[in-house]
Amino acid sequence: MANAQDDLQAPASPSSASALLHPLLAFVVALILTTFIFQSIPGTTVMWSLVQGAILSALMLVIVHFSDRRALGSPASSGVLGRWIVYVLLVAAVSGVVTFYLARTGLRSLDVSDIAMRACIVCGVCFMTGIYEEALFRVLAINAFVRAFVSKDRKPDVSSQDASAFYASRVTYASNPAVSRVSSASVSPAVSPYSPVASPAALSAKTSPAFKAALISALLFAFLHISVTGITSAYAMVQLQTVIKFIQTALFGFIMAAFYVRTRSVWLVALLHAVFDILYLGPVMLTLGIPSSLVTNEPLNLILLAITSALLVAPAVTAAQVLNEADSYELAGEATGK
Repeated sequence: MANAQDDLQAPASPSSASALLHPLLAFVVALILTTFIFQSIPGTTVMWSLVQGAILSALMLVIVHFSDRRALGSPASSGVLGRWIVYVLLVAAVSGVVTFYLARTGLRSLDVSDIAMRACIVCGVCFMTGIYEEALFRVLAINAFVRAFVSKDRKPDVSSQDASAFYASRVTYASNPAVSRVSSASVSPAVSPYSPVASPAALSAKTSPAFKAALISALLFAFLHISVTGITSAYAMVQLQTVIKFIQTALFGFIMAAFYVRTRSVWLVALLHAVFDILYLGPVMLTLGIPSSLVTNEPLNLILLAITSALLVAPAVTAAQVLNEADSYELAGEATGK
């Protein structure tokens, strides 16, 4: 019962401080600055990637500060997603171990101090990447797209009595599926399918603005991680790996989007992103530096991509449920229950 109540916990209320930047404007400015930094400071080496990541992280955090200070605060409970995040990190760790075993020969020419220094730099790159990518594709992108989607609707009136009755029934239903669901007379028919007091039938009938925004941000995030050369490659295996890499990255981005919507903290999602990169890409960066491409014309790489992508499907399904149950109006900064 405690877990069910925790998962149904309402998100934190919006900050009383008014945002100086509109969510859409903040996202556009962040995209322009990111493109400029990528063109001005190419991350061709680990050190330059660290410099690039530090500048981007600082810029993204400043934009988040002026557009949504809530994301810089303490995280809310992750609910059931917390267990899936552990699973996702285990998937990254297993893949990283396999990659390290194959590329370990590159470390034999280095002494312990060189390996330690390189490991610190790699961790720094991963943490900087986690901060600016999560700030851009989760906080700023989701806020912008959610605001655009909810602007088409108005938050319907829901009395506190109706909300309390439905939350009580949801907790009972979550702890015992055999218990009958809330009756149609218990909740006002005006309840929005995007509200946390919507019925399961309403949730399944229509995807919420939070779901749509998360999906778009995940697709944009995936496009960032593939190259045109991979798609247009003369090798069929490279093309296939590029497609699978897109799917894998989109699934990961979608999971992280749900985690952000649930916790409303850029720090927590950035930390999880960084740990995932350290476990998954760290071995390659430690031995070979910054890879010129995330796909290769090697069968083993194709197998690893396919397996990790398949293993991310289950948490992505849970993420979809969390996003459909999220209060998109609160996420967009509008008053809830009024």
